[in-house]
Amino acid sequence: MIDLLFEGTESLRLPCSWLLVIPGVAVALSGRRRAVLVTAVFTTVAITVAWLRFSGFWPLGDFTLGDGGTSTQIILGVGILASAFLAWKKDTAATDGLSAGVAGLAGAWGWIPCVGPALGDVINGAGREPFVHIPGTIAFIVGLFIPFIIVAATDVVFPAFKEKTSNQVVTKVGFVLMAVVGILFAITQFDDLANELARRSTF
Repeated sequence: MIDLLFEGTESLRLPCSWLLVIPGVAVALSGRRRAVLVTAVFTTVAITVAWLRFSGFWPLGDFTLGDGGTSTQIILGVGILASAFLAWKKDTAATDGLSAGVAGLAGAWGWIPCVGPALGDVINGAGREPFVHIPGTIAFIVGLFIPFIIVAATDVVFPAFKEKTSNQVVTKVGFVLMAVVGILFAITQFDDLANELARRSTF
């Protein structure tokens, strides 16, 4: 389990992880005022989608491999943009959570994993014994998202840190980044970018 945690953290440096990490950064910045909530929602949704994909239970195909790619990406793009707009205008826990959940769904669905030896064992075994490999999937994704988890934990332990780093500039940067992610989906370029970054990645 520890090897999966470290492999997830190590994969942060690889381009293939960026298309899952970048939506996470957007969520963390745009939802800075509720870092614990948005981090928990984004991470939980990403873990769930990743496990469903690894185990073969995911019912909606893989748009990075051409499974309904165009319509799927447009719908996800519109969903990201609409939920981010709601979060910006309403500024409630519900809208922040919705935006984080949609971003986690889109990122994990389009993500092409950087497969090292430990994650490879999880992916290969999840189809045969899906529930056995839930902890391994959790460990890898937690390792990948460790920077966001540390920031959220710091907010809880040191409230003054949250007050100093939660401001309109940080939030606006997050929403701009979220808009870029949403536009990439909406113009159906996310799958091309995912495949290109995966091609450039080696463990």
